Amino acid sequence: MGEPVDIGNRLRVYRKEACLSQRDLGELLGYRGEGGVSRHERSSSLPTLMMALSYQVIFCVEIHKLFGGLHECVTQSVEARIAEFEENLRHRNGKSIRAAETARKLEWLRLRRLQSKYRR
Repeated sequence: MGEPVDIGNRLRVYRKEACLSQRDLGELLGYRGEGGVSRHERSSSLPTLMMALSYQVIFCVEIHKLFGGLHECVTQSVEARIAEFEENLRHRNGKSIRAAETARKLEWLRLRRLQSKYRR
């Protein structure tokens, strides 16, 4: 997740479709100072979780659609770590005092994979 992700264009599009100025949107978001919306639209800073959820509520758009590039970047990064975690578990399965716990984790990962397949 080292590269900056362009989230701004989507925010700008949704804001303009709603006929809102940056100041209007800032007011809805609860920003006291100037420039918060501008920084997000220019992708010079990422919104906090609270702000991202606020954008979602304001525009009635699912967060993964509103922040698609960021969501995809996070998804790839987390999925890679999950695959590495699973590989490490498989490598030590049965070789640990906690073999039953490892087996439960592997089962959870299997079920997770099935659930994510059906969500797509």
